[in-house]
Amino acid sequence: MKKYIIFIIGAFTIQSCMVSSVVSSNISEQYIKTNIQQHTQNEFNSMNLKTIYKSIGFEFVAFKTESRKGMLVRGNKYYNLPKQVESELIIQQEYDFVVLNITDLEDLLSKFETLSIMSEEISVKHPNIEEYVDYTVNDDFFISFRKDVSIKKRPNSINLWISELKYTMSSYSFKSNIEDAIKYLK
Repeated sequence: MKKYIIFIIGAFTIQSCMVSSVVSSNISEQYIKTNIQQHTQNEFNSMNLKTIYKSIGFEFVAFKTESRKGMLVRGNKYYNLPKQVESELIIQQEYDFVVLNITDLEDLLSKFETLSIMSEEISVKHPNIEEYVDYTVNDDFFISFRKDVSIKKRPNSINLWISELKYTMSSYSFKSNIEDAIKYLK
């Protein structure tokens, strides 16, 4: 009887994880539709969305509403919760959102170039030292390049700090995605 109960709980756990993954893919859309898009009773309105970049850790979604254009940056936080049953795995997800307008994106793109040049000029000589060059977009979002003794030229990856958590992606991909968002929004 105990194995049967564990199996049922395990099956519910697997099912809830599947539902959770479907729900999490719609979180950015939900945030934009309920926090950015304006809804007026008895009136029609429209919105366009374009997923610019999506990974397990974060997502960029450009949006155009009748009153606003910009890009949502969504960061994911995952927590393993204590198990109630041996075979059960419980994961809690939280999300952080940063909204950038087109001016922010254009500024970010130009500062990215400056930050890249600054990072290339840094020369780290000691193996236990890391040096960072940052650019702050707003209180909840900044980007940084990290350099250590093994990196001689421009770093290949950039760190995105979304609400105090670090996410990493390739520098080329970051620049390309920001350019894509700007092109879509104009």
